[in-house]
Amino acid sequence: MIPIEYHIDTSSFLNIIDNNKIIDFFFICSSMFQIKEEFLFNPKKYLDIYPQEQYDYLQKAIFDIAKHNINELWNENIDINKHFITFWFKNISDCCSDLHFDTSENDKDTITSILYLHDNYVSPTFLMLMQNGDDKYKLNDFFLSFPKKGRIITFNNKTLHGKFDMFCINQENFSIDNCKNNDRSLLVIKITKEKPKLIPVFDLNLLLYRLNSKQIDFNILLSDPDLYSYNVFNLNKLSNCKDIECPAKLFNSEIIYDAYINKPSFQLNIFKDYIIKNIDSHNFFHIIPSFDNDSNIVENTQSPDDDLLKQKKFNQRLIKSNFFNDIICDWIIFETEKYAQAEGWSTERHEFYPTTDIEIEKINSVFSFCTSVVISEIKSVIENSYKVTLEKINILDLFIVKYDETNQKSLDKHNDISTFTASILLNDNFNGCDVIYDDGFTVLQEKGQLIIHNKNHYHEVSPIINGIRYVLIFFIEII
Repeated sequence: MIPIEYHIDTSSFLNIIDNNKIIDFFFICSSMFQIKEEFLFNPKKYLDIYPQEQYDYLQKAIFDIAKHNINELWNENIDINKHFITFWFKNISDCCSDLHFDTSENDKDTITSILYLHDNYVSPTFLMLMQNGDDKYKLNDFFLSFPKKGRIITFNNKTLHGKFDMFCINQENFSIDNCKNNDRSLLVIKITKEKPKLIPVFDLNLLLYRLNSKQIDFNILLSDPDLYSYNVFNLNKLSNCKDIECPAKLFNSEIIYDAYINKPSFQLNIFKDYIIKNIDSHNFFHIIPSFDNDSNIVENTQSPDDDLLKQKKFNQRLIKSNFFNDIICDWIIFETEKYAQAEGWSTERHEFYPTTDIEIEKINSVFSFCTSVVISEIKSVIENSYKVTLEKINILDLFIVKYDETNQKSLDKHNDISTFTASILLNDNFNGCDVIYDDGFTVLQEKGQLIIHNKNHYHEVSPIINGIRYVLIFFIEII
C-alpha cells in the first residue's frame, strides 16, 4: 500500500460544523497532552445508540477516519472486538520523531493516519514503503508530505516514516536550530488488530478538565447528540501527488542510516532544489531515482502537456463571456468575505509572485460548487474550443485573489506553472487591473467572463486605480 492523501470534507454539514474552526480547536487540544500521551479510543457509543451520552467532535473525527480506513483499506466493517484504535497528539514542542515503523504485536496489520493541524512548508513527513527482504537502510523511491491543515496522510506498517527538516537549515553550521519553532502539530490515529497493552482508554472529561484549567472555552468541541450516526468527517482522496525524478546518485543509504542513529535529520536537503519549483502548487511528492542524464538533470522538465502545447492553436487565449451569471459571482464574493472576516486573507502562499488570496477548499460551500460543477464545465470549454480530448486533469491550485488600493494592487509579469490557467472575474465595480500578455494582447475583463491561457503565456495585471477586484483562479494540469 502506497501512502494516500485525503482532504476532510464537512460540506454537507455547513449549518452544523465549520471544518476550519474544528481543526483549529484540535490544534489547541494538541497542547493539552504530554509527549506521546497515547489513548485507546472506544468506538462503542458511536456504533450503538446512547442518547444520554456526551458526543464530541474529536472522538467523532477519530471514529470517522478509523471507520473509513477499515472499510476502504481492509474491506471490513468496524468491529470493537477485532479493531483497536489508539490516538495521540503532537504539537510544536514535541513534533519531531526519528524514522520508524508503526508495528503491532505478531506483525498484525496496522493503518496509521496523520491529520495535519497546521501548514508547514519546511519540514515534511518522509515515507518510504519497504518490501520484504529490503535492506532497512537502503534509500529507494520515497514520498514527502508537507503538512497542510485539514489534510490526512495514511499508510501501513510497512512504511518507514518520520520528520525530515529540509528548508530550515542553518547552512553555516548545518544545524537545525531554525526548525525548532516550526509548527508540525498533528493528530495521529492508529488502527491495529492486536489489542495494545498498558494504554488507557480515553476519557473526554480529562481533556475538558485540562481545557477548563487553562480557561479555554470548549463548547465548540461538544457536538449535537443526533450526529453520532452520521459521517461528519468525510475523507476525499486526492490525486495531486507530484512525481519528481532525481539523479540516482543522490539516493545515498547513509541518509537513512544517519536518521536511524539520531543524527540531525536534514540530510534530505540535497533533494530540495528538485522540489522547490513545485512547492507553491503541491504538498505531496513522489521522489523517484532517474538513471538518465544522472550528472546534470535538476528536474525532469518533460511533462505530458509539452507536446500538446506545441500545437499552434494553443498560442491563442480563450475568452468566454457570461460563464458565471451575476448571482453566482455575487454569492462567491459574499462567501469569501464571510470567511475572510473570521480567518483573514493569505499573502504568503506563493513565494515568487505572492497574491492576496484564499484557498477555495477552505470555503466549503464554494469548494463543493467548484469541484462538482465548475471544473467539468471548464474542461468542456477547453475541449470544445481547442478541439482536444483531455482524458484526465488535476487541479493544482484553486483560489480567489483580491486586488485593492491598500494591499495587492497589481501582479508582475510571470507565467503560471500549470498546463492551463482559468480565471473568472467576479465583479466589475473597479478601474484598472487589465490583464496584459507578453505579446501586447490586453483583456479588459467583464464580470462573469472566463479567460483560459497556458503556461507559455507570460502575463501581468496592471495596477488597480480604484475599487476592489475579485478573480477566481484554477491551475489545471494535464496528467
